[in-house]
Amino acid sequence: MILYILYNTNLLEIIGNKDKDALRYVDDIALVVIGNDLEETTKKLKHMMTKEDGGLQWSRDHNSRFEVSKSVILHSTRRTQLDPEDEGKRIPLDKPPLIIEGQQIQEVNNFKYLGI
Repeated sequence: MILYILYNTNLLEIIGNKDKDALRYVDDIALVVIGNDLEETTKKLKHMMTKEDGGLQWSRDHNSRFEVSKSVILHSTRRTQLDPEDEGKRIPLDKPPLIIEGQQIQEVNNFKYLGI
């Protein structure tokens, strides 16, 4: 267990700056970003994974492939928009898709991380 933690420690270096964070335990990782809108946060997540020294490059270099099909994205915002079908009603914002390695990441309303 300790060797695996040492092995993948530099995976957390893909984060970059103060508005991003990551949680990891053994082979599970959760990336968290904060932004002004959902477009910005989606772009930040994609960049963390696809940049030259990002998550996908780390997975290739360490022969520890990410199972992109098991990944999910959870957008969290209190902002809403007017419902185009009922002007008196507000609905959740449209959420941009996150596409990594040609696969659209499944959007969820909630998920468990390590059983929590």
